[in-house]
Amino acid sequence: MNNWDSSLIEKIFAEKQKEKSEDRDNLLRLTSRRLYGEKIHYALELIQNAEDENSSSITFIFSNDNISVINNGRPFDEKDVWRICSVRPGEKKKKIGFFGIGFKSVFNITEKPQIISSRFNFEIEDYIYPKAKSSIPENLRDYYSPERGAIFIMPYTTLSTPEELIQNFNLIDDKILLFLESLRELKFIDNINNNNWVIKNNMQTDSVLSLLNMRTEQETKWNVFHQVLRVANQEIIPEGKEGIEETRITIAFPLDSATRDVIKKTGGVYCYLPTKKRTDLPFLIQADFLPTIGRENVSEHPWNIWLMKELGILAAEAIDKIKNNGQFCAFLYDFIPLSEEIQDALIRYLFESFFEVLKEKQIAKTTRGWEKPINCVIPTDDRLRNILTETDLKSLLGEEVFYIEPEASERDQKVLFELGSRCIGPKEVVDFLKKENEIGKKNKEWFLNLYEY
Repeated sequence: MNNWDSSLIEKIFAEKQKEKSEDRDNLLRLTSRRLYGEKIHYALELIQNAEDENSSSITFIFSNDNISVINNGRPFDEKDVWRICSVRPGEKKKKIGFFGIGFKSVFNITEKPQIISSRFNFEIEDYIYPKAKSSIPENLRDYYSPERGAIFIMPYTTLSTPEELIQNFNLIDDKILLFLESLRELKFIDNINNNNWVIKNNMQTDSVLSLLNMRTEQETKWNVFHQVLRVANQEIIPEGKEGIEETRITIAFPLDSATRDVIKKTGGVYCYLPTKKRTDLPFLIQADFLPTIGRENVSEHPWNIWLMKELGILAAEAIDKIKNNGQFCAFLYDFIPLSEEIQDALIRYLFESFFEVLKEKQIAKTTRGWEKPINCVIPTDDRLRNILTETDLKSLLGEEVFYIEPEASERDQKVLFELGSRCIGPKEVVDFLKKENEIGKKNKEWFLNLYEY
């Protein structure tokens, strides 16, 4: 028999009754439906909470009567109970979200969610009014531990059918596990249709990991780069994050062709959880952005602009690190977008800082190794390599330059042009022919090559 602490539940209920207002209840109802209109949002909020409480695993169980969600993180304390029965922002400045507000999304799919954690067992009516409970459903007893975790039980209502909720859950983005520090496993148990699957984050090294999605039987592989930033400018910090001193940003590059295909279909901005903001980037980005309340977009707030610029710098540093990796070398420039490919104004901040740093990096592959793009030339015709040698070009241009490797694709060349590489063509040949001293050193084969060109 559990010794539940019902006194706190009764105290909170009494306080809420004193504050009761029909207008406020109507506002809460409107808020939960408008801000969290998509049915899948409840799942994202509960994943968010599991991550915030250092849970390594979260399980969603779909049964005939309800959805149960179980995590193994830090159990509820008194502040958590107050918070989940409130509509005020929480105290999680270094975590994903504000549980008191975000939890209201569950009222899109249920009317009386039940929470079991630590010594607390209660349900919530009308968004904020707790009521003590005394029992744990038989099928969940093995999941309960007074020392860890939380269980959320959400009975179905006429708002949505189990079939609809299961179908929506199947669309959940497995890439969220790339950016969560604690959560490594998401389990789905469908007791209605006898269907189970798991998404796992398998860490191979500190920076290389794979995501195994047993639902799609797909494994994606990623090279992930993190950086912890010091927040020097306190003026850009948004409301709710006051006093924050550091924040972490992340870039995730696809490691193989199958994973690159996934990026093309689903690339976007992650604020721990996915947003719907389009990036047109060939890699994934993650930061503690200030999202819209429904977490669907990221605005041009000074905080978000700063994070985008820093992500651009991190992406450039990452490109410099992976250039000698055999898995990346053949398609390195595929990770560098062209200016014309970036349509979003906020993403332009990332793109511009990305290019500014890349221009100073030795990321142009030449016949003599890696060089800065500005020190490289691209011939309009590969036959020019046999007419104007790099020694000839030094004489002609007054500086040492290098040809990019012949295997560079047309798109690779466009990238390098945007980064500062120059074009070599007929004009340079004509200019060189004016140098009589240099022409006099050439042999018969050189003149035959020139004639053919």
